[in-house]
Amino acid sequence: MLGERVERLWSAMATPARQAHSAQHQQPPQTPVVDADVILEHKENIKPLASGRRAAALADVFTPKSKENRSARLATDKKKHTKECDDALDNDDDPLAAFVRFVDWTIDNYPQGECVESGLLELLEFATRTFADSPLYKNDMRYLKLWILYASIVDHPAKIYAYLNTNEIGSGYSLFYEEYCNALERGGQYVHSTRPIESDADEADGSIGIEKLQRCTT
Repeated sequence: MLGERVERLWSAMATPARQAHSAQHQQPPQTPVVDADVILEHKENIKPLASGRRAAALADVFTPKSKENRSARLATDKKKHTKECDDALDNDDDPLAAFVRFVDWTIDNYPQGECVESGLLELLEFATRTFADSPLYKNDMRYLKLWILYASIVDHPAKIYAYLNTNEIGSGYSLFYEEYCNALERGGQYVHSTRPIESDADEADGSIGIEKLQRCTT
């Protein structure tokens, strides 16, 4: 308490000269130094992402120091995120945010991609299904991206997009139509209805995706 009072008094007495002197001695924020060689040595164990990966997160996973007690740290952090998600469902106005953080943490700490140890598939399945009936997230980009990530690691992604289309989840974004079309093209399939093309997606955002999806159906 005394320290806080002294700091307030000092701030109130600050003069331009003193402020300038203080600014000169402030240290600029430090940018983490990343050893690129460490990342290159493990590039075969890193699954590329369309959005890219954070170099600092990759370096943290693969540096020798970080490998010490890694399993224990991961288990502890996973429990923390799981509890945050449980608490968010009961108390938060935006519970999706906790799930997004959990997914981001999983992606950062398991750069090899979906695997049994990561639990990413189960996490995405739970996160997407939990909010499937919530009108709050029908056209939330964060929620759509969780579905897209989920679709990217299942065997039949076109079925996921068909479900989203039927339930009008993410239909306000061109990204939905782009990814839906990509899934159809990869599977050699075609849309069996005109529902996606007749979507009322915002023209400025959805027209490009709808146009591409139209090309997939012709």
